[in-house]
Amino acid sequence: MSPAPWIILGLIAVLAIAALAAYKLRNRKKRETDYLTFFIIGLFWVPIGIFSGNHFFTLMGFAFMVLGLLHKEKWKQNAECWKNLRMRKFGIISLILGLLIAVLIALYLRMKI
Repeated sequence: MSPAPWIILGLIAVLAIAALAAYKLRNRKKRETDYLTFFIIGLFWVPIGIFSGNHFFTLMGFAFMVLGLLHKEKWKQNAECWKNLRMRKFGIISLILGLLIAVLIALYLRMKI
């Protein structure tokens, strides 16, 4: 038996799941754009682009920073205070920031050697 029917059934299943996900996402409540996050992403992407020599990251970082700064008056709308975070969410954020710092240090040391 050839694998063609299974491939077609698989593609149909993937398309059905994608259509269902798109329908669910379209009908949910829209969130306000968080421009502070764009600015912070830009702050991280610029040094990563400089250290790695990847000009795309540097340019995109500057673009994110400019986009965030243009909408600076909207930063307070979506700001979440650190003391209001649940302990699990605080731990996850701390872990991600720690890993990011470790990666940046490793990249810096690799560039030095």
